Amino acid sequence: MLVRALYEREIARHNARQRVGEAEFLAPFARDTQAVWRKARDDKRPTHDPAGPILNAFFGWGVLPGHEVTLAGVAQPAELFVAVRLAVRGRTRTATVQLVREAGALRIADIAYESGESFLAYNRRRAGTK
Repeated sequence: MLVRALYEREIARHNARQRVGEAEFLAPFARDTQAVWRKARDDKRPTHDPAGPILNAFFGWGVLPGHEVTLAGVAQPAELFVAVRLAVRGRTRTATVQLVREAGALRIADIAYESGESFLAYNRRRAGTK
């Protein structure tokens, strides 16, 4: 399963504290999602976000470097949705990956977390788009 392999790779990188370049990070995401992320990153306006948890794109809110992450399970409740169960510092959480077909391949349109904004919603807000 595409999403399982992606998460296994990202977990291994995270736990080894390996950094990846922008192109490699964005490769699994849909073109529209990539564009929103780039716009949010390039926007120099103050975000007015309170100091608090940061967002790890694949694992969710508050997962910092050094926090051990393990894969607890992957299920596909619908054709273009995959539920990824993770354990972060011993506590389980679920990331729901929404997929889209793009040029014959599946790409990530969004990732929703158990709490807080989804990956796309967070970046749209930061980019000043809806």
